[in-house]
Amino acid sequence: MTNFGERRRGAVVLLAGGLAALALAAVLATVVAAVDHTRHNLSETGALTSASPDLAVGDRVAVVWTEDYDQDGPDSGKGYGHVYLRSGLEDGGGWGSKTPVFSGDASSYAIKSSVAVAGTEAHVAYVVLEYSYYRVYYKKCDLTLGTCGSSFQIESVAKSSNKITWVDVAVDGSGNPRIVWARYDASGQNGDIFYKAYNGSNWGGREDVAVGGGNDGAPAIAWANGYVHVVWNDEQYYSIYYKRRSDAGTWGGSTPLYSTSSHEEQPYKPDVAAWGGRVFVVWDWCSEDIFHSPFTEPYCDYFSLSYRRSNDDGDSWLPYRDVGTDQTGSTSHQVYESTDAEELALSELRPSIALNDEGWPTVVWHVGGSGEGDRYKINYAYALDGATSSVNWVISHTVLNQDTSTHASVAAAVMDGQHLHTVYMQGDEWDVYYEGFTYYPHAVINAPAMVAVTQPVTITLDGSGSYDPQGAPVITYTWALIQKPSGSAVSLSNPSAVAPTIILDELGRYKVTLQVETALASSPVTTKSILAAENVYIVYLPLVMRQ
Repeated sequence: MTNFGERRRGAVVLLAGGLAALALAAVLATVVAAVDHTRHNLSETGALTSASPDLAVGDRVAVVWTEDYDQDGPDSGKGYGHVYLRSGLEDGGGWGSKTPVFSGDASSYAIKSSVAVAGTEAHVAYVVLEYSYYRVYYKKCDLTLGTCGSSFQIESVAKSSNKITWVDVAVDGSGNPRIVWARYDASGQNGDIFYKAYNGSNWGGREDVAVGGGNDGAPAIAWANGYVHVVWNDEQYYSIYYKRRSDAGTWGGSTPLYSTSSHEEQPYKPDVAAWGGRVFVVWDWCSEDIFHSPFTEPYCDYFSLSYRRSNDDGDSWLPYRDVGTDQTGSTSHQVYESTDAEELALSELRPSIALNDEGWPTVVWHVGGSGEGDRYKINYAYALDGATSSVNWVISHTVLNQDTSTHASVAAAVMDGQHLHTVYMQGDEWDVYYEGFTYYPHAVINAPAMVAVTQPVTITLDGSGSYDPQGAPVITYTWALIQKPSGSAVSLSNPSAVAPTIILDELGRYKVTLQVETALASSPVTTKSILAAENVYIVYLPLVMRQ
């Protein structure tokens, strides 16, 4: 037993009246703030149709979409017309009003938009059918003020010979935009992929990414670690391709990530995300198609999801695996029902991928269901860890069910640290909705930060405040003592209890950790430091108020 009187240690807490006491209480009882799980209708269009939502996260969450310019116009019901932007706080609240990025009319209307965020600046790229031309525009917007600057024309092609229907944007480490788009012939075939970048003062020239040799489309772009990463699908040769560009300005060769000669296994929309030297690409592919009325072409009834991963900035790629199960090769794949929509863009899964602040992925996609009242769902899978060549996926329940069965959902996702953000279209008029939440359980330790002791004392470590934001019960508690003073022989009374005890038998600092689990997921590890001091002096500093 230690003779506590032999050691003259103490801790001093300075309190400036009641305000400082409140601040101290907040520090001692810190709980991780969860994202507001309220669903927000961002477009609120009424009788107008919204479409093509995209989402990005910086200091604020930003969402863009296109919207009908006229309820009764010749293109009404397609979401062609305006481009709007709204932003909110990272916790899912504080949404500002709709900011007009582009105002459309019968002769000039937007058909696709995309957004990237750096800090409080949103970088918006959008495609406009303007009189007899398809044009790609860029505009920078201030999310704090809710205003946008002047537009810059990225590309212009005559409608009589070309068509542009897809654009994506990313920002580099300096906050400069990088834009990629697909250009087709007038019939919508023979697609090519192009790229343009801003260097901080000027826009560079148009660069070819994939030109000739197939029908390339649906490009996606990401930037990390000094490289631009671009992926796209080739509808002619049933392939997913990848290409990268260094910030030094040179493109590498095209790398086929997935290719098949079978129409029944053709891939569709890919997406890409990068963090450090790690790059993930995800895509959906048809795992079973059949002919059935009213479709004249083979229609895909079931889809699967696959991904490939690079750990060296895209130099080399691991074999493809299934999202959610990590199965490889020709083993049986997880399948998801089509939404039964006649339009392929609505029947496919349309996966979206993002990486958290440790480089692990979340994938969001939409699927069909088994009945009329349960037809459209948004699913997600995520990982908190993994190995060099594998991912430890958590396959989750459905994020939401559609209120109606008239339209499919299209999801986009960004995960920043602990938060999952999604946007999707829903309802008879395809309004754009945002929904976000803190998606895995949180371990919360309730214990004093300092204890005044003159002899060994027992304290309780309370983990009962741990929670899962989706309401799943916590079923496992795992405690560990990772630091104790020299000479201490202490151990936890029960490392799997909700509230174990510990004996502070030496003066000094103790550190404990807690990880909790639900049936679906494990929490990150939470650490708590406890200081055992012989004397704790509380000094109140007077508050002086001058009138």
